[in-house]
Amino acid sequence: MAHVTVEKPGLSLDAPTLVDGLPGEGLIGKLVTDRLVSEFEMEYYAGAYCEGVPPVAAYRAGDSEVRPGIQLYADVDRDLLVLVSDIPVSTSSAPAFAGCLTDWLRDNDVTPIYISGLSNAGTDDEDGSRALYGLSIGDGDRLLDEADVAEPEHAGMVTGPTGALLNRTSDEDMDGVGLLVETDGSLPDYDAAQVVLERGIEPIVGIDVDTEAFSADAHELSAVAQSALQQLGGDGDGNSRAQPTPTFY
Repeated sequence: MAHVTVEKPGLSLDAPTLVDGLPGEGLIGKLVTDRLVSEFEMEYYAGAYCEGVPPVAAYRAGDSEVRPGIQLYADVDRDLLVLVSDIPVSTSSAPAFAGCLTDWLRDNDVTPIYISGLSNAGTDDEDGSRALYGLSIGDGDRLLDEADVAEPEHAGMVTGPTGALLNRTSDEDMDGVGLLVETDGSLPDYDAAQVVLERGIEPIVGIDVDTEAFSADAHELSAVAQSALQQLGGDGDGNSRAQPTPTFY
């Protein structure tokens, strides 16, 4: 049976915020969540055993514990959860996965923040930085207003597993946020990830992340790690992205 299993029930969270790290355009979510786990030394909290998640045995450097391919890490002091994904979820399996995860988020009063790259947007801000837009569900508009995240300038849609999660969050009448950041298609796109951290995650969650170290880390990945990121972030069936749709008015 599809489920999320809490491995550390002794960790007490009070209406936490979740940051999504599913693979997608530019691998932005993965870069953001890997940085958060490292920066705050977050603890492995739960595993997602949902339909559509391949049954792999994931492990971490310096840790022999076997974990599922999609994990949740927790920071009790910041009431923060992050979803770390070592594998993609196929588009065909996305609705079942979204239902499994969203049911658990709803039952545990978690507010999700979902991240997607906005490809070929041509929407750099006036100062040349990457544009960042927000999508809101329920009370998410308040969070975006308080963080001064702009509304999208053009119509569009979010596809893949992240799109399915946003759709299910809306269907369940939950509160949630989507962050769309312009990406140049590079793998991994560190500049876009830094924009999401500084202008999206930090003000919404109320945390301070060492983004200078994050940027420096971009130049220190081994060839093996770069190769793994390239494989995870290819144009596969399990990658999410935001894309514009045509409008006439």
